[in-house]
Amino acid sequence: MTTMATQDWLEKLGYAAEPAVLHRRDEAVPESHPYALEIRTLLKPDGAIRAQAVFDVEGVPTVVFVGDDDGPLTSQALDEARKRIWNQNLATVVIEVKGDRAVALPARRLRDAGEHLSLQEARADGPFSALDVVSANLSRRTPSWFDVKARVDRKLLANLSTVVAALSEEGFAGLTDKKKSRRLAELLMGQVLFLSYLEHREIVGSTYRQRREVQDLHGLIARTDRAGMRTLIDRLRSDFNGDFLGDDRHDPWTALSANGFDLLNRFLRRTDMRTGQGDFWNYDFSFIPVELLSGLYESFLSPEQQAKEGAYYTPRHLAMLAVDQAFASSSDPLAETIFDGACGSGILLTTAYRRLIALSEAGAQRKLGFRERGELLKERIFGGDINFMACRVTAFSLYLSLLEGLDPADIMEAQEKENAKLPPLNDTNLVHGEDRADFFRDEHAFNGRRFSLIISNPPWAEPEGETRTSADDWAERAGVPFVRRQIAGAYVLRASDFLTDGGRVCLILPIGQFLGPSSSDFVSRLLEDYRPSRLINFGDLQGLLFPSAENTCHVFLGERRPERLPGKIPFDETFEYCVPKADMSLALGRLTMQSADKHRLQTRSVSEDPQLLVTMMWGDANDLALWTRLSARGTFADFWKGPREFRRWVYRKGIHLHDKSREAVSAARCATRPSYRSPH
Repeated sequence: MTTMATQDWLEKLGYAAEPAVLHRRDEAVPESHPYALEIRTLLKPDGAIRAQAVFDVEGVPTVVFVGDDDGPLTSQALDEARKRIWNQNLATVVIEVKGDRAVALPARRLRDAGEHLSLQEARADGPFSALDVVSANLSRRTPSWFDVKARVDRKLLANLSTVVAALSEEGFAGLTDKKKSRRLAELLMGQVLFLSYLEHREIVGSTYRQRREVQDLHGLIARTDRAGMRTLIDRLRSDFNGDFLGDDRHDPWTALSANGFDLLNRFLRRTDMRTGQGDFWNYDFSFIPVELLSGLYESFLSPEQQAKEGAYYTPRHLAMLAVDQAFASSSDPLAETIFDGACGSGILLTTAYRRLIALSEAGAQRKLGFRERGELLKERIFGGDINFMACRVTAFSLYLSLLEGLDPADIMEAQEKENAKLPPLNDTNLVHGEDRADFFRDEHAFNGRRFSLIISNPPWAEPEGETRTSADDWAERAGVPFVRRQIAGAYVLRASDFLTDGGRVCLILPIGQFLGPSSSDFVSRLLEDYRPSRLINFGDLQGLLFPSAENTCHVFLGERRPERLPGKIPFDETFEYCVPKADMSLALGRLTMQSADKHRLQTRSVSEDPQLLVTMMWGDANDLALWTRLSARGTFADFWKGPREFRRWVYRKGIHLHDKSREAVSAARCATRPSYRSPH
């Protein structure tokens, strides 16, 4: 039960007035909640955190109320709770209740941080109230609490990137082949994360080790025990099967030098691999989300590789939004066959699979067993990628999702009594390599197969020079526009070949594919092939979603038409065009659609004139008229790069969008920069 003291604080700070987004210990968390498992973990009465209540903002747990039923937490217990909450990578604020006193702290470790609160002075519109959090006043007042660079995902991925690079350089004895060293380093770190997860979740705990006569991972690494590592890996391979511990499972350990073992030991001790300094809080993989681990592939790619391959890691909040959008338009998500032909490290497939598990358990009113989760995975989730290691990581992430939330004793019982194992995915559900997983080749392993839903973030690559790609060949054969030779554009048109009649896509595409001056042919063909339902323009979040990419994205949702409609799109067909605005929600690890400009556009009009997407992203009809007048005079061409830059400049100057004087202000501003010429 939630303590009386906590209930008083919830009332005084206004949290109790928001019952739909306040989760108390004595109340059930809806199975359909995207973070139901994480919230239940926080609230579990006999768990490691034992939170009294959790408040979420737009679906994301943000504030956690803690406090021992019998008295104040010790300093050590409070630190342990904050460490685990930080590892979960969701909530940002921790409020410890101590009777009529409380202390508010950041979830992250931050020196001299914290504010003392008094119940008598607490207000529904005061500091650390629900309004203070939801309005983003708190994040503006205490920005260091919300520093994205201090989040566990940034810390873990930075350390992974550093240790993989170090292992590639000096971790393997006698290896001079850099490509082979890199591959071994990637495989090694994938195994380390997988085994750490199994141990921290107690799936491979003291009981398992005693029965199987194996030892713990970190102890084996600290002792440079190669034989012990071989025994542990072989035992896990026998018990869990699966594709991650494959025939090459021993290769990195055989070649690993003493220096390599030391690197792993320091990584597991939570040493900052760049500075060499020890950290106060260790990684706790029993709380680190699976989707975060599926993003580890990004840490293996240098910025140069990302640009070359067009492979940009899909942030967790964007993956959640894409799956939300895809499932919201589905009449029965549990009947979908889901495919990602450019799965990368698998975050979209992992997010979708976790959502299917939650929906299945909500419908069955019980937890799915080990075998049932495996069957759901085999029946519903499919993917491919030309990169071998990417598919390894995808399998790893899906396996962790299958195991997540299951009781270790139940897993062991299923293994011993039913011989249950992780389902094999390689060459059945997941395919890799240029010969079997190139999305544009007829030799693709799934060519001729049809799926009901494709969710992807395809490569954002534009090959340079005379380089010929399979996308070029396919576009030529299919007779489709290949605008700027953008792989993502060809991907969405090719995707219809993998869809059932009425099948749908939810694709993350580079923003220039819709808004570029040369994109008209692509947009027209896209709308002839698909009936759009929604297009979300994240142009206002430039550099926030994909910091290493040159631009941001659109999320396109559409349904495959029974037949192409060149020049025959129904007059009354419309779709929703959303333009979310940049706000402090990203600091809380979420994307918000509530602050979006929403327009209902006629599909035929956009097909005939895609520039409507440009003009409607920044204003209404009155602003469009002003834009037209100024563009005709060359005002924007002489000064601003485009309407978004103009809009931001106007806002900074405090000028209302419909202020008649702004035209004169605009002309005067342009006159101060006569030498400027926009590249656009």
